[in-house]
Amino acid sequence: MRAQQGAITTTDLGGIKLLQGAGANVLSMHGSDGALMVDGGLAANSAALLDAVKAATGNDRVSLLIDTHGHAEQVGANAAVGAAGGRILAHEKTRMYLSSRVYAMDGKRRLAPVEPLPDKARPTESVRGEGTLQFGGRRVDYGYLPAAH
Repeated sequence: MRAQQGAITTTDLGGIKLLQGAGANVLSMHGSDGALMVDGGLAANSAALLDAVKAATGNDRVSLLIDTHGHAEQVGANAAVGAAGGRILAHEKTRMYLSSRVYAMDGKRRLAPVEPLPDKARPTESVRGEGTLQFGGRRVDYGYLPAAH
């Protein structure tokens, strides 16, 4: 599941932008202090994705990245966003997964170690259940869906 650099497309969903081609669907939205992103694609595509987010939102940085879960195709932009001073929000279980050595099935259906993300790439804020935040003058609702994955 690897996208080629520059193959990222943007669709306007009425103020929220859908970006596809970075390894996962990514949502972005303009904010007064930087963009909001939901998920970050694969690390190999993070530079192209961040450029596309900046172009789509008119922002020069990502101020908030929300990780929906800890798979590689969701957290690829974490390192760049964290290093640039952006906040990273995730469920508490995702934060723990990304901060610890875990074992997951590899492509050959064997358990393989997955190392923790570097400190700057880990979520800086975590939530446990439902909530609401304000971003860019809009209300953003979030929640935990235990059977969603």
